[in-house]
Amino acid sequence: TKADLKYDISRGYTRVLDRGPPLVHAQARSIRPAQAPPVDGPQSVGGLADLKAFFGYRDASAVAMRLADTTLSELAKALNAQKMRFTEPVALFYAIGVLEACQEMHLADFIHADIKPDNLCVSYGDLTRVGAGPSVDAIAAAGYNVTLIDYSISVDLRSFDKDQRFLASEGSPCQVKEYSWPPALKGASWRREVDLYGLGCILYQMVVSAIQPKGIDMTVTTLEKRIPRGWNKLLWAHILDQLLNARESADLGEMARDLRRNLEDDVLQGDTLRLVELLDHHRRLTPRDERGVTNGGGAPSPPKPRVPKPRAPREKREPFFRPPLPMREKLIKWKLSGCTVAVTPITVIDTREHIVRALDFPDS
Repeated sequence: TKADLKYDISRGYTRVLDRGPPLVHAQARSIRPAQAPPVDGPQSVGGLADLKAFFGYRDASAVAMRLADTTLSELAKALNAQKMRFTEPVALFYAIGVLEACQEMHLADFIHADIKPDNLCVSYGDLTRVGAGPSVDAIAAAGYNVTLIDYSISVDLRSFDKDQRFLASEGSPCQVKEYSWPPALKGASWRREVDLYGLGCILYQMVVSAIQPKGIDMTVTTLEKRIPRGWNKLLWAHILDQLLNARESADLGEMARDLRRNLEDDVLQGDTLRLVELLDHHRRLTPRDERGVTNGGGAPSPPKPRVPKPRAPREKREPFFRPPLPMREKLIKWKLSGCTVAVTPITVIDTREHIVRALDFPDS
């Protein structure tokens, strides 16, 4: 997103260089129908970036992708600011997209190696384009999807031997403690484990609304106790167990299909509009500026100037009658347990009918 790019440039993470005209420039075209076609087969909620253009230079390359509405990271921050959490329908929808996007990466024989909420973009489609068919398919066909981005350190497995394993150097994105496979932080070699564990941490945050704690054995029994009441605890615990423990037998495609069946058959039960309304509520949580760019990663908007409220003029009151009271002109001091306590001035009101006056201690 443009907000992420502004954030990186302002902190020196990204440098914009003038490299001259590219040696290779490929332009991609995308045709978006005015009306959503009928849903014939399963529509993918998650996928890789929608490539618009590619620029190849002598020493670098760049891609242009379709601008997304927000990221999972910014969405989680917006929910936290409103003291809200992910509900099960939207958590299921985002989880399906995240798993399908990573599955597409793995089917192409790539390891992403940097899966985290900042690299998962969310796009909200057109409400009027939601057609007929299964709920998830109809919503995905209308443009609601999750995109996996940032392939800067991805590993092309086709360039190595079949069983080649890899190491992450200290300070690399693979060493992000919150989403990095714990053995990799200690120097262990890895393949798909880094992606599986990163997916598990993201799904855990959406379900539990907290970062996955380190040093705790995440078994199915432990996970069931942390999942909110009313959710499908057995299904979520089974999926989180496979991802957080980075099991080799983990099938991302099968997990996405299980979540899709649970969302359509048990949670929504054909009520497509319910999920669309929840997703549109998330859209409204990510405000846009006049250029249509989310403000999450950029500089915060300046505060509105405070306009002082006009004050009503004070009523003039006649001074109260104060008789000479020498004994009340001094502050009364009490000594209690060796400490000196001063009694502050108070106001005494005389409520006799023939005279109403206020008697108070002087300020000094």
